[in-house]
Amino acid sequence: MVVASGEYRYLHRSTVVSVPGVPALPESEAARRAAALAVVKAQDQATDEAIRRFPNDLNRQIDLERSLSDKLILDALHKHSIAPARYSELAVEAARKKWLP
Repeated sequence: MVVASGEYRYLHRSTVVSVPGVPALPESEAARRAAALAVVKAQDQATDEAIRRFPNDLNRQIDLERSLSDKLILDALHKHSIAPARYSELAVEAARKKWLP
């Protein structure tokens, strides 16, 4: 499984639930843009927190940033009613339309 950060995570088969379909992205461009900006904010928050907690240990920073990023990005997607499976589609649109700071 690939998570929001783009990293691979291995899950035990018994913890996976099959979903019959993935909802489309919101029709409103404003809603998609807000979600993309929330994802960037989540990534920045994960980076800042990792640096704050482990200022002198790059390996621990990276590990913490990855796990926090996964959690915070999923929270942002959930808040904006976007299925995690649509994350890459949202990221591509945001980059193509230059929504990101």
